Amino acid sequence: MLTYSAPPNIGDHQYCCSTPAFAELQTMSGDIRVCAANPGAVTAGSMSGDVTVTASPDAPASGPDVRATSKTGRVSIPR
Repeated sequence: MLTYSAPPNIGDHQYCCSTPAFAELQTMSGDIRVCAANPGAVTAGSMSGDVTVTASPDAPASGPDVRATSKTGRVSIPR
């Protein structure tokens, strides 16, 4: 399983998981966009930005395990 961990920063993150992966992304004032194509786990958090996690059309029905938070932004995750 691939692990991607981005250090906390100020600015936007964009990440696409094409293999089973664990991704952890944090930002203080930027947006986070993650596309998960395979099973895995996504943890994403922003203090003042939007967090969007999508599952690609070929992702398994169970989808990724998602934990997403934002203090003042919008959060959108696959259902």
